[in-house]
Amino acid sequence: MKKKIGFEQLIELNEGQKEQLVKWWNTKSNNTEVPLLTIGDMLELLLDYNYAGSSFSLNIDQDKGLSTINTDFVDNHMSDYQAQELCDALWEAVKQVIYQEAMK
Repeated sequence: MKKKIGFEQLIELNEGQKEQLVKWWNTKSNNTEVPLLTIGDMLELLLDYNYAGSSFSLNIDQDKGLSTINTDFVDNHMSDYQAQELCDALWEAVKQVIYQEAMK
């Protein structure tokens, strides 16, 4: 089981998204570097950015080997993020939330 994102995933972010991630991370620690988020970090970020009334669910289908994150964090539209690794599904959801926050 993959427990945290890798450097290759961090390069998927643009500069504004990296700044937003560091801004959130700095409220949790005194570190100002872009973090390699763990599963717990990503869950915490999603819950911290849980806009009023938003929903968030997680489904792990062991038979299919898929993890699905379902949220309506972005523009109040339901979105599913699926991957074989829970970490990767969470990362897809986190990227959307960070993108949304960086646009504000």
